[in-house]
Amino acid sequence: MNDYTTAVNYVQKQEATNISYVRVGKGAEKLLVCFASAEHYGFSYKTIALKGKYNINDWRLDNTVKRDYDVLFIRDINRYFFLGHLTGIGENLEDTVCFLNNIKKHYKHIVCIGSSSGAYSSLLYGSLCKFNKIFASEVLTNLEFSLTNLNKSSKWVERLQRTKNKYSKWYNEFYDISNILTTFSDYHLVQVSNTYIGSRWQDMILQQDPSGEMNDYAFHCEFHTNNLSDNIKINLYRCDPGMEGITFNNVQRFDNFNYWKAFDLATRPSMS
Repeated sequence: MNDYTTAVNYVQKQEATNISYVRVGKGAEKLLVCFASAEHYGFSYKTIALKGKYNINDWRLDNTVKRDYDVLFIRDINRYFFLGHLTGIGENLEDTVCFLNNIKKHYKHIVCIGSSSGAYSSLLYGSLCKFNKIFASEVLTNLEFSLTNLNKSSKWVERLQRTKNKYSKWYNEFYDISNILTTFSDYHLVQVSNTYIGSRWQDMILQQDPSGEMNDYAFHCEFHTNNLSDNIKINLYRCDPGMEGITFNNVQRFDNFNYWKAFDLATRPSMS
């Protein structure tokens, strides 16, 4: 595929099947891995990722920067937080790690990106496979804490409980993402709201909507790194000002950081 339109059409055709991944490009030194969120039934980031790959102008990207990367899109249409069966990849987390490690052999530099449950998956597999850089937005850091504290009528509780029941081995080992962070990877975390503030790594405050009901998205956590090794490299990008009095150990803080700037930053040649 040598052009943007052909690549988009190819990805859309794959979306119409039940395949869990699609790869665009071959031969670049850098690979961008995009994990879809649970709310995205297709492949997340396909428009902006492919525009970046083929250097098509887009208001979300710095168009003065020339990008060169291949793209791997991954989704979980069964909503098991990427811990279970992924069509075309395998039956469980172990198979997915093997799949990604085989692809890793063909690249010098791998960056992965995801939002929400895709952020959890980016952190999970990016750490296990030792990818170079991981960009995660609205990060879900502890599945069990979310399962316990969310409104029981939330669709997320059903998804979490279903995942825990069917893939208990992997769920029990990896529900807390803080246990697998590695000193090899650079972590870039984007927090889009100042609502989700925890006093410790796994803590959060559940957001309430105007009607007083717990919001479905209230499980998103903000990384608070007081308990992490100083050797773990974390950058925190904030999309809102404020948060005076909140201290993040070994975290670089940026105010007013636009969400799409994370994608722009992730795909720049300077991030290699």
